[in-house]
Amino acid sequence: MDLLLWFTIAFFVIGLIVLMVIRKSIRNRMEFVKNNPDREGEAKPVIWFIWAATAWGVVSMALIVTWFSGVA
Repeated sequence: MDLLLWFTIAFFVIGLIVLMVIRKSIRNRMEFVKNNPDREGEAKPVIWFIWAATAWGVVSMALIVTWFSGVA
């Protein structure tokens, strides 16, 4: 099999596992921020998590499209 395919699968699976593990702590932090609106500085990790998850999704889709375009 192609090296790009293995890299794509590994990137997707490892990223998914990391997001699933971090999700619980981010959910707890979001509850804390909702209950304490005066402490806005605590929301920065939540925003970084959203950006990281979005970037991971975009890169995963780009890798899959690149692999399919290389196969055809």
